[in-house]
Amino acid sequence: MNIKFKTISIVHFVSACIGFFLTMLLAGFFLKSSLLILLVVLFPILTYPLFRGEVLITSSEEKLLIKWYRKPIFRKITREEILIKDIIRWKYISGNRGPDKFIIIEQNGKRHSFRPALFPPTRDMKQELSKGFDEMMREFNKNTSREKLKEKIYSSSYLHQLKLKKKKLSILLYILGSAGLLILAIMFFTPEKNKDFLSILFIFLFLFILFSTFLRKSLKMEEKQLLTFN
Repeated sequence: MNIKFKTISIVHFVSACIGFFLTMLLAGFFLKSSLLILLVVLFPILTYPLFRGEVLITSSEEKLLIKWYRKPIFRKITREEILIKDIIRWKYISGNRGPDKFIIIEQNGKRHSFRPALFPPTRDMKQELSKGFDEMMREFNKNTSREKLKEKIYSSSYLHQLKLKKKKLSILLYILGSAGLLILAIMFFTPEKNKDFLSILFIFLFLFILFSTFLRKSLKMEEKQLLTFN
């Protein structure tokens, strides 16, 4: 396998744009100038190249080599080697709610993620990366029994981490649910004029419960896919 492609560090890019926008918004209270609006518009255009990178993923008989020809800003690693025998999962996530993402997961729980650049969309990266990895792993594991592969997954630190996160979220949801019920009980005995703060607190708590529930559901789905991908 030998695949070279451009990437985008989308989290850092979006964070930088939001940070700059909030800074300009704050500056707008002191400086009444249309220049601030122009800077907000130009900032993403001018800084986008800084968050792009170019990476080569190539494989030998036993190792996967990740070499960065151009690093996105804030990324320190220029070269990585992964033993193919340590890879337990790889997946390409199509960006229905954002940019695509390709993830490699090692047995020890370490994740390597890449987001193909947004522009120009001239290549089918899902086809290239998924097909390339499927063929590489199939060739590497051709003499390994299905039971051995399952044993490697069940004993992996990554699976243990997933289960631990699920357990912590379950405890958190129980605490949040109990706190929500307590707030509702207090609101029932609180005069109408004093309920505003409790109402706001309950809304924030409810939103946090929804987010935690979604996160736990995502972990359950990831665990299920991990245990059935073979």
